[in-house]
Amino acid sequence: MFGFGCEHLAKAPVPFRDLAQDQSVIPPFYAWKNESPGTAGTFQPFLVNEKADWKLDSGLNETSRKPFNEIGKRLFNPESGAGGGALNESLEMASTDGRWVVKTYSVKTFADDLDNAYLLVRPANGGNSKKLKILAQSNGEMRPLFWHPQKPLFYFTLTVGEGIQHSYELWEYNALDDTFENVGDTNGDIYLSPDGHWILWETGLFVDSGQIKPPLHSGLLCIYNIDKKINYQLVSGLSLSAFQRWKNP
Repeated sequence: MFGFGCEHLAKAPVPFRDLAQDQSVIPPFYAWKNESPGTAGTFQPFLVNEKADWKLDSGLNETSRKPFNEIGKRLFNPESGAGGGALNESLEMASTDGRWVVKTYSVKTFADDLDNAYLLVRPANGGNSKKLKILAQSNGEMRPLFWHPQKPLFYFTLTVGEGIQHSYELWEYNALDDTFENVGDTNGDIYLSPDGHWILWETGLFVDSGQIKPPLHSGLLCIYNIDKKINYQLVSGLSLSAFQRWKNP
């Protein structure tokens, strides 16, 4: 937990571990990387294998998911699976198994605050709703994303920070025990693996030693193990990277 003020706690992000040390195997995917963003470097296509080794793949003749001149320079609003709804309250989203219904509810403020971001959860077959407070420091701007296709897990984002410093926190809610995980600080691009065990996410504000100006977003690619609640960083250093797609089986 992180402390803010004298009465409140905000939940710390999921910790990072070393992929090689854990001997974890990830689903392979294609990505773009610029290894010299502070100079005249260009983006090149890579295949990232099961051990997170980056292999140059000049045969990837595809258009990037987003323009190269935007990667690292702005945030990308996560696409809401609910859509619509009021400014502070989303439409309801039913879980894949049909047992729960959830929506986000918040009180929008002009600065990061606490006690203003909630999930409203109810049984799909009737019954009372639960209003669950999210232990986050946020201005109240929330975006519902999706339910996991096989698990009772719901994903959403919260906006944190102000102005050029703002980004999104990716959160996971477990409907079985009403627990939350703060997955990490993201630029808004979030991808669930085909096997349902991993979420690949691009980082939010890229903090460096001042070598790159203005501050960059989407500096790193990270992957979250849904089953073990562990993060792994897949790229490091002064580079920019962006997910393209999962490799076909």
